[in-house]
Amino acid sequence: MIAGLTVALLAQKPQFALHNNDRVAFYGDSITDNNPWTYYIADWVTERFPNLNIYFVNAGVGGDRVTGGWMGPVDQRLTRDLFSRKPTVVTIMLGMNDAGYQPYNQGLFDTYKAGYRHILDRIEHEAHAKVWLFEPTPYDDITRAPGWTDGGYSGVLRKYSDFVVKLAKERNCGVVDQTDPMDDLLTKANAANPKLASQLVPDRIHPNWAAELVMAKDVLKAWGGTPIVSSTTIDWTTGDHQCVGSAVSDYKQGSFVLKEDALPFWINRSDPMAQLVLDSSNFDQKINQETLTVNNMPAGSYTLAIDGKAVGNFTADQFSAGIQLETLNTPMNAQAQLVQNDINSCLQLRYNTWRQIDYGMQTLNNRAKNDALQGLAKLEDYWYQQARKDAKTVPHTFTITPQS
Repeated sequence: MIAGLTVALLAQKPQFALHNNDRVAFYGDSITDNNPWTYYIADWVTERFPNLNIYFVNAGVGGDRVTGGWMGPVDQRLTRDLFSRKPTVVTIMLGMNDAGYQPYNQGLFDTYKAGYRHILDRIEHEAHAKVWLFEPTPYDDITRAPGWTDGGYSGVLRKYSDFVVKLAKERNCGVVDQTDPMDDLLTKANAANPKLASQLVPDRIHPNWAAELVMAKDVLKAWGGTPIVSSTTIDWTTGDHQCVGSAVSDYKQGSFVLKEDALPFWINRSDPMAQLVLDSSNFDQKINQETLTVNNMPAGSYTLAIDGKAVGNFTADQFSAGIQLETLNTPMNAQAQLVQNDINSCLQLRYNTWRQIDYGMQTLNNRAKNDALQGLAKLEDYWYQQARKDAKTVPHTFTITPQS
């Protein structure tokens, strides 16, 4: 009889910040406004916790400051775009515009501090939500020369980041460092490929889709997300196995069935920009490890196939060190990509409804508009429920065949 140990997936422990029926609102400026990092977070949470019902909504507006912007002053924004969504969790990232794209200005900084405190006062009294403050992402003074001495505009934003950290402690809010990880990414990427690195924040303000993987990673880590999708270790000779977030059955030497509790986060690793980010950061190591280890294999080279399709060739030493399944073209990654398509359809529809109807037609109040909103809400829910359905994991047959 094959001995086995299955341990519950570490990320399923209660320490994860989000809970069933939470409503998460992302509030901020253009770095939040319908940006990929917000989608990545919703994708990851759905793939890792398919049984949790969590509502995600974007409330970012390009150009916003703590005082508001083109979609209205801050008090109007809070009432209309945030509190109306009844969030239980709010993230806030402001500061890029507030500092004025100029050397340090004490007046602008004082306005930022007072305005930020006002936002938190209103959330505390009217929303009663858990709040996570994000240090602003840096201005790219790494792949290009700073505009002035004393650290350039990125150095100015450092003062704003320091204030956010102190404010979070003062108000008992969560805090996410979006400054140091992005600086670290730019520094490492610039050393490896300066030309490509300069496109990670192409206008020096807005991280591109690949750099935003790092932004999402640091939010998920702050929320208690764990690295392990699954970790499966099998003895080639005896079939004994130890599993975290997975279960092994029907073992015959070189063949077994693996059922995982969650899906990996799919990334288009063939894209040079994505690969530069992965090589220059710890994205997989921190939130996306799906490992298969096979010990005591005879020396030689082997083909790993899943459900009859070869996914890679590896030596016995590589199997013993651990194969990172999240990096391969597996059926689990194909399923994760499907989930992401579902979630992205839901969130894009939700965003368009807000901007084009809720805001764009705010003076219109008739049955046709209300009927349209109800229909769109049903369509949003369809995509979200489809994502949760598509996130349910299934067993896969693994075969490891010696190469002749």
